[in-house]
Amino acid sequence: MASRLKECGGEIAVVRGAARVALVEIGDSAPIVVWQGSAQWSPSPACLYWDDGSMLLLAPR
Repeated sequence: MASRLKECGGEIAVVRGAARVALVEIGDSAPIVVWQGSAQWSPSPACLYWDDGSMLLLAPR
């Protein structure tokens, strides 16, 4: 996921469902799913957590 995020030129949005999470690039064209899968979401601070202990902290706009 990290390498995919480095390639993004637009803003990234977190899209959450009941059981899955997706990171979506929002740009001038249609949204592009950068990553999707299972992760725990924390809204404050905005973080994704995985079962292996890794996490992604998302910077605010």
